[in-house]
Amino acid sequence: MADMFEGTRDINAPSDQPKVATNTDDRGGNSPEFKLAVRLYTQGKQVRKQYDQDWDKWLKWYGGQQWDWRRPSYKASPSLNILRAAVQTVLPIMTDASPDFDVNPQEPTDYGFADTMQKLVENWWQRRNMQVVLTTTILDSLIFPVGVMKCVWNDEVDGIGDIECTRVDPRNIYVDADCTDFTDAKYIIEEKWIGTAELKLKFPDKAKFITGARTTTDPKQKTESKTMSGDITLQS
Repeated sequence: MADMFEGTRDINAPSDQPKVATNTDDRGGNSPEFKLAVRLYTQGKQVRKQYDQDWDKWLKWYGGQQWDWRRPSYKASPSLNILRAAVQTVLPIMTDASPDFDVNPQEPTDYGFADTMQKLVENWWQRRNMQVVLTTTILDSLIFPVGVMKCVWNDEVDGIGDIECTRVDPRNIYVDADCTDFTDAKYIIEEKWIGTAELKLKFPDKAKFITGARTTTDPKQKTESKTMSGDITLQS
């Protein structure tokens, strides 16, 4: 659990890391939907910028990276990770017990049905490994100022469809400036980074428009590159 964040990508990295810049090409054509999506995405990033400046720093501190990566290798870099100790103390207290579900009947004849529904809900919680999803979401809320769980109906689950809940990295969520929470948000954007091969497979008719953006890792680490697609370009 504690190591789940290792290797995560910094989407709001400081100036000495790769920067995020919008792609200015016209692969979206003149589609109004495309232009609207880009405009809302750009607005969402600008709105959140005043809040997320330290998010990646907090995540690094939790992972024990208290020293700047530019620190010379010949210098000792001791660290006392009080943040991780505090988070790992609070997290088990908040998630030790699973939530209880109560399905109450509306009529006296509904007791049998309510009991069956309650058992189904409890079974779903176990089958979908929801305790882990809940724990990772709460872990986000202890490191960042927010934890996000996404619940949708997935037609492909078990061939018949089912509710699917997943933890979403808060750094990949953007909302409008006027909302106070998700219930009154005019839009919610989830940023996803998908390989070009997967996108071309899903959208073969748009394959000629799908190109990759090259990303590189920390300059002090072994150089690696990864090709991702979309309208965002990581440039150093």
